[in-house]
Amino acid sequence: MSLASVTIPAAHRIWAFIYLAGESSCRSVQYIVRPHLNLHIHWINYLLGVAPNFLAGIYVPACYTFLMPYIIERNPNLRIFDPLFYRFSACVFALFGVLGWEIAQQFTRKFYFDPDDILWTFVGVGVYWIITQWFGTARTVPITTSSCI
Repeated sequence: MSLASVTIPAAHRIWAFIYLAGESSCRSVQYIVRPHLNLHIHWINYLLGVAPNFLAGIYVPACYTFLMPYIIERNPNLRIFDPLFYRFSACVFALFGVLGWEIAQQFTRKFYFDPDDILWTFVGVGVYWIITQWFGTARTVPITTSSCI
């Protein structure tokens, strides 16, 4: 089966869109907006500083939620899998990953550790969880074998 013949269900397109929009917004803030915007308004600078962590709290679990049905479909022993569980595990995965990165920054010279980044990661994951509850379990049913790569 070629990659061109794979159809992605609408429920998975939502998570892919959230991932792509979050990732591109995060990179835009980090590499375009912040370096070229020299405002002396403290709260805008603060929001631009924590925006990448807030957005990572949304797009990292969205990517996990998008990819998990494809990974599970490969393993016949895991095909009966609760979508609510993998959305929850996506939140845990994102928190540990981003928090691990923040903690590792304490021991480097190049990066800067900021406790506010940890707070905004939790807020971003909370927003992601609210989004998952809004879309509901019925829209995130695992894919069928015929649409698997």
